[in-house]
Amino acid sequence: LSEASFTGDVNVYNKPDPQIYRSLIRECTSLRKEGEFSTCFTELQRNFLKDRPAKLKNLIRLVKHWYQLCKEKLGEPLPPQYALELLTVYAWERGSGVTEFDTARGFRTVLELITKYKQLQIHWTVYYDFQDQEISNYLLSRLTRVRPVILDPADPTRNVVGSNSEGWWRLAGEATVWLQYPCIKNWDTSRVRSWDVPVRTYHRLVPLHTHLVTPSVSRIFRQRCPGL
Repeated sequence: LSEASFTGDVNVYNKPDPQIYRSLIRECTSLRKEGEFSTCFTELQRNFLKDRPAKLKNLIRLVKHWYQLCKEKLGEPLPPQYALELLTVYAWERGSGVTEFDTARGFRTVLELITKYKQLQIHWTVYYDFQDQEISNYLLSRLTRVRPVILDPADPTRNVVGSNSEGWWRLAGEATVWLQYPCIKNWDTSRVRSWDVPVRTYHRLVPLHTHLVTPSVSRIFRQRCPGL
């Protein structure tokens, strides 16, 4: 796999041929190198973020600045910054989704999600989804592994949270402290309300033994993964 696997114009609304992901999954699982081919998908990763509203990009910058402050204070280890960028996108998608929103609410929501890191199970279906049986099988196996799980929207074999749980624990502690700061409180010192954002994404899954034109997959997902 290489950058040459993608030809023509690619944007956030286009899915690559599922064969690309089937080949990726087979290669990664056979070599035990999940996530190590993510550089092949940098264009998709970039496009996933570039067409977002300006205010969301500003919120991402705020979260990245906060992350750098934490890094200066705490040092290593910390979770990868990219994981926080995706977590910010997820918080906005599920909690707001509009171009104009209260930045303080968005920031507070991201901090709260960080404190719940042990419950995070997040993925997107922008570039790959559950319609292909082989990909669906693999995604199910990825999503049932130890949390936190934030799958790279462009590479289903890559869990962007990293492998150091201590880093998340340390960052969650700092997020808890920041949740008490005046910058995310109202003028009367009351708490800014966060968005109502679930810690897990739910998507309808195609049953692996049938082919449906309109799959009723919420029920199937509950049957296959009752603990999720």
